[in-house]
Amino acid sequence: MKTVISKKDHEYEKFTFFLAAFLMVAFIEGAANAATKYEDQFYKGNDLLDKGQYDQAISAYSAAIKLNPKSYEAYANRGGAFFDKGDFVSAIPDFTKALGLHPNGSKNESILDRRGSAYFETKQYDLAIADFTRAIGLNPKFFAAFYHRGLVYDRKQQSEQAIADYTKAIEINPIYTDAYFSRARTYMRKRALDLSISDFTKVVELDPKSVRAYGFRGSVYGMKGEYDLSITDFTKAIELEPKDFDSYSYRGLTYYRTGQYDLAISDFEKAINIKPDYYKPAYGLALSYAGKNNAEQACKWLKKSIENGFKNWDYIKKDKGFDNIRDAACYKKILSGAAQ
Repeated sequence: MKTVISKKDHEYEKFTFFLAAFLMVAFIEGAANAATKYEDQFYKGNDLLDKGQYDQAISAYSAAIKLNPKSYEAYANRGGAFFDKGDFVSAIPDFTKALGLHPNGSKNESILDRRGSAYFETKQYDLAIADFTRAIGLNPKFFAAFYHRGLVYDRKQQSEQAIADYTKAIEINPIYTDAYFSRARTYMRKRALDLSISDFTKVVELDPKSVRAYGFRGSVYGMKGEYDLSITDFTKAIELEPKDFDSYSYRGLTYYRTGQYDLAISDFEKAINIKPDYYKPAYGLALSYAGKNNAEQACKWLKKSIENGFKNWDYIKKDKGFDNIRDAACYKKILSGAAQ
């Protein structure tokens, strides 16, 4: 039997066809519009992050995530914004979400490195090591992950593992100053002083303006009793940074140890001008004046160091630097406070 389509039926078919086409176009346009809005927010977040406007960047990434909840990049970047802001607790779940959304992503080594660093900052050291190890597994040439894992081992006082990781980072990237510097500090703590000096020297070669490398190398020379080299390094650090409190303090201490009391006093005075409320330079001034047999000034600065928080009475009593003024009335009066 032949089917006959009426004019009415034909018009209805045309209507439904055009309706479907209209809805399809509307859907495509809506999806395209949503994608455009997502991209607007995502790239806005990137721009704000580059400018260091972390709260605004977080808001933009949050809007992007709302428009596209499956965007691992938006989660990763928002985690980065939290991280750069110093909110490591909030960064961790965003990095975790990004890794879950894109488990085989090409950027996962970087996300793992960032999450590992966030774990490190929140003192979750074993989780940090696990993340850095995974990042290294994805990219065995990822020198930053070796370096960061070394920092965790250092914090856990596992010096040999730390040195091994710093060394690996240096092998991959021979101009990586941070790895040389951190390895030098680890050698310093282990009292492998020549190795420490060698690494600090490498930092200075790579970065001639590294105040901290000159300062630390000066301290290591002091530990070896090579006071002239120590003073030279502290002086260089001060030339590079005229308000370097540590270099003034340690150069002052070196001058004191070598009996150059006037030079020591000058440096400790400069240090205390930078940090008036810190006890160490005041204590250094007390020792230096005691070395000059100036009991009045020694007592003045010893009292100041105590007011600034130094209350280790046993240390003060045993410090041979005060032998010259033990019988001074002002010293005895200060020490009477130990019984209070």
